[in-house]
Amino acid sequence: MIQATPSKKVPLLNADIEDSNAASPEIRSASTRSAISLDNEDDGFRERKQGHKLFFVCCDTKRAVLWLNTIELMLNIFILTAAVMSDRAKAEGYNRAMIVRGCGMFVTFTTLLGAYWYSKSIVLVGLVHTCYQLTVAVFKITRFNWDGGYNEESELEVLLPIIWNSLLFYAEGMFISEVNDGIMSSQTYKRREMYSCCCDIL
Repeated sequence: MIQATPSKKVPLLNADIEDSNAASPEIRSASTRSAISLDNEDDGFRERKQGHKLFFVCCDTKRAVLWLNTIELMLNIFILTAAVMSDRAKAEGYNRAMIVRGCGMFVTFTTLLGAYWYSKSIVLVGLVHTCYQLTVAVFKITRFNWDGGYNEESELEVLLPIIWNSLLFYAEGMFISEVNDGIMSSQTYKRREMYSCCCDIL
């Protein structure tokens, strides 16, 4: 009969034992870092924000571009609808004013899409349009009679556009700068750059 010979246990060499002991701290360290990373992700861990906050306290630049352009789009829709329903359709310059406002609404809408897509090229188009609006507002201020004489528009109608478009210029300019520098992107927004002092909408 053939008897099975018991397997012999081969002892580890001292060099193998030393190598395994030397490598084990690194392996343990890597596994510890991996576990900490997973725990942080589960706990909603976020990195320290690197980008700009609007007025250093309000919100991130993407949120600012979205909010400001949404307000402007809604306002233009309201004004355009009111103008169409009014009796000023036969007034001089009516068609030109409607075309200009309609083009402005299109640019505003594309700027919103550009902010959602983190496209600095599309938002740059909105910034150029904002510069045009700022230029028009500056001309109105220079032509306004501040001595109390006759003016076609009130002081509020003259001052509000330059204040509003300055806010748009500020938000869109900072957003383009952050996207260009790689600070603001789809990968970094929720993990690091998203910020609001009062709400989490948009």
